[in-house]
Amino acid sequence: MPKIDIFSAIYKIKREWDSVSALTIQRCFRKAGFKGDFLFEIKETSKSKTTDLNIKKPANN
Repeated sequence: MPKIDIFSAIYKIKREWDSVSALTIQRCFRKAGFKGDFLFEIKETSKSKTTDLNIKKPANN
């Protein structure tokens, strides 16, 4: 088994996490039982063809 130093491990984890799309995260929350768009607001940027995921703050009652 190859030895991996901590820096390489963190780098690999970050690289993989960055490859997860906002849509995938939203689908995971929905599959876990969170219904509706109250948690996330998805904004697609046509220029860069990326999707930004903004977590909505709860409304103060």
